[in-house]
Amino acid sequence: MNVGQQGVVNNAATTTLRTTDKDNVQVVQDTKDNIKQAANNNSAFVDISSVDPHASTSATQEGWQNENGNTYYYQDGTKLVGQQLLNGKNYYFNDQGVVQKNYFLTKDNHTYYYQNDGARLDNGFYNNWGHTYYFGNDGALVTNQFVQHGGQTYYALSNGVLNAPRYFSQFTPIYAPEGCAVASLAMLLSIKNEYFNLANAYNNLPQYGGVYNTGAFRGIISPEALTNYAHNWDSNVRNITGSSLEDISRLVWAGHPVLYYGMSSFERAGQRNHAKVIVGENNGYFHIYDPCYWNQGQRAHTAGGNAYDWGADSWQSWGAVASEYIGKAITIY
Repeated sequence: MNVGQQGVVNNAATTTLRTTDKDNVQVVQDTKDNIKQAANNNSAFVDISSVDPHASTSATQEGWQNENGNTYYYQDGTKLVGQQLLNGKNYYFNDQGVVQKNYFLTKDNHTYYYQNDGARLDNGFYNNWGHTYYFGNDGALVTNQFVQHGGQTYYALSNGVLNAPRYFSQFTPIYAPEGCAVASLAMLLSIKNEYFNLANAYNNLPQYGGVYNTGAFRGIISPEALTNYAHNWDSNVRNITGSSLEDISRLVWAGHPVLYYGMSSFERAGQRNHAKVIVGENNGYFHIYDPCYWNQGQRAHTAGGNAYDWGADSWQSWGAVASEYIGKAITIY
């Protein structure tokens, strides 16, 4: 090919072809057929009959892009799909490359949640449908595990719902003036959504003098015997007698409530024949449920009148708890 031929071919891609001589200038209208013929005359040429000479090539897309109400992420001009780690956060893109937002993904028997911005919720709490859920460090929904949140103990049920201990009174619906151990045990087991027949539990409790006759009462059931009795409903109840308050604190921070032996609002000094449940801890204070009240709403100085008349649901300092605790306790795993 000579230089003159190359010039003709290049000009063939335009809409007109100009030829000149010394005397005149002739403008010839070009057509696609002329271009094809020129290409056929030289094997080095390609067929450009389908190319629009006015088309332009757009720049390769990269990173986050919003298109028609959907969000995509491009890498080397290609939309990402599936699970992706971007800038330290996990995202999930469907088969079309759309990032999934406010989306639950079940994979390999685990459930994950992708938030409103598309980022996976890792090590965080999610509130919806009147319940709270917890997703651990790997993003999986926590189930069948103890969890501590906001100073409160919880158990993540099999559906992921965080369940807190429920309050029980030893006075109602069944009046059992010496039944604090059973009422406290009911609170302890309730964190796992486990409940027993309260009347049967009162009637069969192996406590000297029973739970109904104050005159026959000789002392609260031992933690060993109470633990064995609790195994009728949950074999994961453990006797932790001998634990320090520091030990109890660590258990509570791991999400385990603790039933401990102390003093009631009616207790004579020094006896410590009462059971209560620690259901949380925050800023050096223990959250305590005391069954020796008619309902959870009863506050301090509404019963008994002594130094331990703290109310049914109260927060007490380490010092206050230490003043009554004698190292006897049980917990649940």
